[in-house]
Amino acid sequence: MKYWDTITERLPKEPIRWPNNARIAVLSLFDYQAEVGEWNFPDGTPNYGQITEASYGGRVGIWRLLDILDKHGVKATINTCGITAERYPESVQAIVERGHEIAGHTYTHRPQFLLPYKEEVEEIRKTVDAIKRITGARIVGWRCPIVQPSKNTLAILADEGFVWDGDFLNYDLPYMLDIGNKSLVEIPYTFSTDDFPFIYGAVRQDFGGFPGPRQTPSALFQLWKDEFDVLYAESAKTPKMFAFQQHPLIMGRAHRSLYYDRLLEYIKGHEGVWFARCNDVAQWWLKHYNAKQDFRTDKESGQPVDSSGRQRAAALVG
Repeated sequence: MKYWDTITERLPKEPIRWPNNARIAVLSLFDYQAEVGEWNFPDGTPNYGQITEASYGGRVGIWRLLDILDKHGVKATINTCGITAERYPESVQAIVERGHEIAGHTYTHRPQFLLPYKEEVEEIRKTVDAIKRITGARIVGWRCPIVQPSKNTLAILADEGFVWDGDFLNYDLPYMLDIGNKSLVEIPYTFSTDDFPFIYGAVRQDFGGFPGPRQTPSALFQLWKDEFDVLYAESAKTPKMFAFQQHPLIMGRAHRSLYYDRLLEYIKGHEGVWFARCNDVAQWWLKHYNAKQDFRTDKESGQPVDSSGRQRAAALVG
């Protein structure tokens, strides 16, 4: 499959192998923006219903979640906005000090697909600089707000020395993206395991705070568990990847954090689980699955095929 007719994907031949022959890689992912990018009212008045709800993620939620991760000895990937890092420097320093991966989520949390080329380059560079200045870490991974890159995003990331991107939603394993003579590891996930659309829905409110919760955290726990259970069962035949997405402003609330804690405990009860950060997965992929002979596509259609020769569907969801 091609994206914008300039970027080509390379999907792996299965089965693949994880470190120590793990059956499944588990990626606990966070988008950490806090109140950055929340909307004002049409007349410019700050919407404090949204701002204060979201700022809870930077004041309290991120710390509660970091403590849960420490309790279980699990390392996560936390995609962070540059302004968030500047407003909550102690939290991003703690992310790095506790061994988690910090990655980029823009500087201002503006939709990247709306930015002119030069402005998007500046947005990415300012994010890199802000996080490095505060934590000392040079980020190598990226996720766009609403997982919607522009036609330039992936080329800019490759040019700026990034290793992985996490914006696409169309596979259960990583794969390579070729952008000219450069490449990125794509680490996909799915909206169906993202706490934000599940709890609040995908439609923004122009007035008031966030919408009333659509679903309970216990229902989200069951969804995560079901997704993991299916992938884990399939991993008896071929290794799989389970990536699930959270936001400190949502799962950092006391009653919701209980179910994140329970999920980690449940997953830890299974053998052959590799809890990994995105860059751990990306580095493994680059080492073992970057050679072009490790990939194949159907020459006639350009679509990937499985070991039986049957064509697989590959669709960009966004």
